[in-house]
Amino acid sequence: MNFANIKDTYQKELSTEEYLQEERKKAKYDPRPDIKEDHNLWQLVLKKAEKTSKQLYGNLHGFRIAECRLVLAENGLNLVPDGAINKIGEWKNKTEWQQDRQKYLIPFKKEIRNIFKEVEKELKGYADSKQVAL
Repeated sequence: MNFANIKDTYQKELSTEEYLQEERKKAKYDPRPDIKEDHNLWQLVLKKAEKTSKQLYGNLHGFRIAECRLVLAENGLNLVPDGAINKIGEWKNKTEWQQDRQKYLIPFKKEIRNIFKEVEKELKGYADSKQVAL
């Protein structure tokens, strides 16, 4: 029996497990880092959601996986289905999106609004500090 091969195999498996743990950590606050435009917003929102409610965190995490986007507009931060509604997306039509929104997000409407306001405030503070630095 070749113990060197067993040791090498074990180390590779351990390395794979470590790699997977690192990937899980990265995806914890944005499971769709391939969507760059709102990556930082999702990280802020999901961190705050996790502190608020594990269920809310899970619900928002799922909507992000489904390609929902966060958009910072004049009226504040908004969650939009964007590319998630289509024949190959999570929802086939707007009605399906609205049903899931009603089921998974509306029960947390107050908490989501508070999280979005906190993120908006942080972003404003960051922008103000950058202007002062100029």
